[in-house]
Amino acid sequence: MKISIPIIEVNQDNNTFYLGKILVKDLLKIATVKVRGDYKDTKLEGYFQEVKNQVKKTQEISEKDFNFSLDNLPVDTGIQRGGESERLKKIGSYLTQKNTSFPNSIIINLLRKDKEKDLESSIKIHKEKIEIDDTSVVANIIDGQHRLAGFNYVQNEARKKYLLENFELIVTILIEASIPEQAELFAIINGTQKA
Repeated sequence: MKISIPIIEVNQDNNTFYLGKILVKDLLKIATVKVRGDYKDTKLEGYFQEVKNQVKKTQEISEKDFNFSLDNLPVDTGIQRGGESERLKKIGSYLTQKNTSFPNSIIINLLRKDKEKDLESSIKIHKEKIEIDDTSVVANIIDGQHRLAGFNYVQNEARKKYLLENFELIVTILIEASIPEQAELFAIINGTQKA
């Protein structure tokens, strides 16, 4: 199935990326918190399960142990920290209320599942939209995994269904950024947000 994302192109210091909007259900179809690896699940619950697994890992490994070197980052290394269950519950509780909003963007990196395929067959960039084939592209979440996973913590099923079908998210879209580029962006964003 094709997903169409209305966009505007942004150029900063020889870097091009896109700002767009996407329905929660469409982002969940392609979302992953892995940088590389086995992208086998494109169902809505696939991303939620990945985050649940990360929450479990986080409880076993303290956050201070999350450290990496950009120079020695292995090919299959994920750059995201594990999900924090209390934070996810708070976001779910917030989303249960009426008139909620997330005015800041979720940063994603669109990747082809099959690198042998030509980029344009999976990701088509037009002047005002990006069209992607949801069976051949994944969206690695660089920043915003808690906001996206928080939709799974909405307790009211009718409200959750409404949000999945109607809630639009702002996304900053990178196209096939390298692992060091993603890791550097993640580190800058998350390193400067905390005291």
